Amino acid sequence: MDDPSKSNGQESSPNGKNILLVEDHDLIRQSLTELIQRHTVHQIVASTGIGREAVSLAVRLRPEMILMDYGLGRGIEGIELLKSLRSAAPASRIIVLSAHNHHQRREEVMKAGAVGLVSKSDPPEILFSALDCVAAGLSVPGESVAKHNHNGTLPDDRLRGLSDREREVLRLVARGLTVREMAEKLGISRKTVEAHRANARVKLALENCDGLRQFAREYFGCPDES
Repeated sequence: MDDPSKSNGQESSPNGKNILLVEDHDLIRQSLTELIQRHTVHQIVASTGIGREAVSLAVRLRPEMILMDYGLGRGIEGIELLKSLRSAAPASRIIVLSAHNHHQRREEVMKAGAVGLVSKSDPPEILFSALDCVAAGLSVPGESVAKHNHNGTLPDDRLRGLSDREREVLRLVARGLTVREMAEKLGISRKTVEAHRANARVKLALENCDGLRQFAREYFGCPDES
């Protein structure tokens, strides 16, 4: 079992949520931990690749979110693990990672108590957006990303030129946050937020802030907080 933060599960950052990560492949588990903690405000408080250990950790840590792989490959997994985690930590919101992102699998996990499903083939930004949506009290959108924008080109291609911080700002734009709220969440000044937003708009060749907001929502698929 990995415990990157050595936390008791109750000391989340002011803007982020505590996450228990359940993934049986060591390299994937390490990569997910690094990506989430580098590119989001959320914190991995513990991780494991064993289903029964995940249930024990859920009881002890009471994480605000659980990110679990559907097919662990050893011990309890899938719907059985999902239901066990729901029973062990009913307040935790569970996002399922799956190699299969079809409608039947999504309906299956939602019925068992998950708040959404993210495909392992999706780009990292989709997972980050899902975590932000769930942290805001929302469910993961049914379609993890709009496959094409209005020009018929892949959003990934248009986003390639953005910096990590510009992508973070764009993700918050999709959630409908104000400049002040974005500044507080990211720990930077309002002027810096406005600069990142303006740079992203120029790089994406969008005429105004409304266009930036529309693009952000189409790409990240996350509705406003309400």
